Amino acid sequence: MSEKARKYSRQYLEGLGVTVLTERMVTDYDGRTLSLKDGMTIKTNLVVWSAGVIGNVPNGIPKEVVQRGARISVDEYHKVTGLDGVYAIGDISSMVTDSNPRGYAQLGNVAMKQGANLANVLAAIEAGKEPKKFVYHSPGTMATVGKWKAVVDLPGFSFTGPFAWLTWMLVHLFLVYTWRNRLVIFNNWMISFFANNSYLRQILLATKGDIELATKYPEEE
Repeated sequence: MSEKARKYSRQYLEGLGVTVLTERMVTDYDGRTLSLKDGMTIKTNLVVWSAGVIGNVPNGIPKEVVQRGARISVDEYHKVTGLDGVYAIGDISSMVTDSNPRGYAQLGNVAMKQGANLANVLAAIEAGKEPKKFVYHSPGTMATVGKWKAVVDLPGFSFTGPFAWLTWMLVHLFLVYTWRNRLVIFNNWMISFFANNSYLRQILLATKGDIELATKYPEEE
């Protein structure tokens, strides 16, 4: 996101007492000590990993077209590099162009646009016509970082604070599928807002039934 959005988010988190470490790489965790690439270590019994997703590459995809994050290299028509009739879209794909040297962000809106474009590409090929290259025009990016606090990056300008938070809520509800889901989410938000708490932050211990099921059906390594 923009420099303004990053700075605002960091200041808010640091104001809550959070120590923010960026441009660091985790190299190891033994259950008690988290090790970083620069030599720094952090003593902790709990690590929550939330650094994004990694692709699950199907068998048959050449190793040389698999890029960082196990993303498959594709051209501007979504075709996997070096393979005919094989296409990839969304988080699993990496479409690198001159104007987009790092590939498109792993966002839902990008994936939906790619899906629609791939359908048109396949229809054009079937009809013997020239397919259109995929070009993504970002409508903007937004994120909430706390109560009354959010960041919004739109083409040309950015804004933060309560108005950005309300904008995030409205857009999020609008994008949710079905009115029933919207009402459920809105109800949960209102409970969290007025109670100043969220049940999503609770960590519940396994029940006796959970333990029995785990024993009966152990996970395969």
